[in-house]
Amino acid sequence: MTERERLWVMLAGLATLLVSLLDSTIVTTAAVPIVHSLDTGAGTGSVPWLLASYVLAGTVVQPLYGKLADAYGVKIVYLSAIAVFVVFSTLCGLARSMPELIVLRALQGLGGGGLMSLTMVLFGHLRAEDETGQADSNNATAAVLVGAGLVLGPLAGGLITEGLSWHWIFFFNVPLGLACLAVLARFLRLPVHRQPGSLEIPSALCLGLAGAALLTVCQTGGREFAWGDWRITAMIVAGLVGVGLFVWRQLVSEAPFFPPRLLREPTLRVLTVLQLTSGVALTAGVVYLTLELQLLRGSSPAATGLHLLPIAIGLGIGSRLGLSLVRRNRPLRTSIVLGSLATAAALAGLALYPADAPYAGLYALMLLFGTGTGIGLGNETLLIFGVVERRDIGVAVTGIRFAETLGTALGAAVFATVFEGLAGGSGVSHAIGVVFGIGAVTTVAAAAIATRIPAGATARPEVPSGVKAA
Repeated sequence: MTERERLWVMLAGLATLLVSLLDSTIVTTAAVPIVHSLDTGAGTGSVPWLLASYVLAGTVVQPLYGKLADAYGVKIVYLSAIAVFVVFSTLCGLARSMPELIVLRALQGLGGGGLMSLTMVLFGHLRAEDETGQADSNNATAAVLVGAGLVLGPLAGGLITEGLSWHWIFFFNVPLGLACLAVLARFLRLPVHRQPGSLEIPSALCLGLAGAALLTVCQTGGREFAWGDWRITAMIVAGLVGVGLFVWRQLVSEAPFFPPRLLREPTLRVLTVLQLTSGVALTAGVVYLTLELQLLRGSSPAATGLHLLPIAIGLGIGSRLGLSLVRRNRPLRTSIVLGSLATAAALAGLALYPADAPYAGLYALMLLFGTGTGIGLGNETLLIFGVVERRDIGVAVTGIRFAETLGTALGAAVFATVFEGLAGGSGVSHAIGVVFGIGAVTTVAAAAIATRIPAGATARPEVPSGVKAA
């Protein structure tokens, strides 16, 4: 590709990633109006499934997309995911009942999950051929958009719903998705390793079973069903069986889903745990700051999104700080540790900051939280490209993204249980403070884990393999 073509591809990739991430949270502030519009007089019992269906479906298929990209090439798989996303976005906007919309949101998530993971895979391949350093900047930006989507989604959902209607939350995806599809179809050309026989369908099914069951437990445990309910127990057993079968398949298969060479890479093992804890920290920071703003400070949904902008700004600052180290080819372990400690300090400060104190101090803590998280998300993602072979970029990146999303779901489940257990007795303010405190302790643990990254690990680009472009 020429530099001009590369620029168009990168812009289309960033736009695609942002819209898929926004769709994971954009329905949050529009959920109640949607329910009232589609089922007049109905309660809000279907809201959790409306919110969860997209994320559940998208998370489960992420590792499969990575394997498909490694086996058949990024381009065809990426374009297929965009097409699925656009088609079902259109149908979501035309839905006539809540059950229909929930099913369509899940199908939309099958495409959205591919966009969230394959954009990072795309940038990993582009980086291997880049000599200007621009790919590093886009990789860091893409990683930070993962966090920014949590912040900006509710704001966009509130503004669109109040200014137009909830239907446009989905319709806005269509022209942007089609534009990205056209750009990528025209300009994207990447070296590929075609391995049609290596998809390993049994492993994909086992991983899908495990992911769907365990994520459903995280979404419904302690809320829709008591933790001791037989349905929760059955899903936990199904998830553990799926994990066991998946591990067994990796040991006996001639083409395992996650090659043993990846499991032997110490940096990748540490990064998987770090991304898991990053998901937990994001949940503590963003979700429970939203609750504090709305429940304790009386913010409207749209105003809440504006109040959260310091996090998005901090994410951008953190990504640039981390990128400056990458461009100097410095070991990244120290910056990731410092980023984790900054995030932990921000969460600890939020735990102690009174709910009636001035906004200025709250904004400062949000900025610190975003900056620390931005350093971690950006550098952790870039490190992946420095330690895996090009043929494994798809599986490695989507595996890391799967761990982060699982951490987000796990954090949501644990924090919801803690919050609901304390809010009724000690009060909402105390419950939110405890959640922030747990998030801080978790992030300090992440900093300790980050010290296990090999001291010399950098985000060095890989030498192009020279295989045929397609």
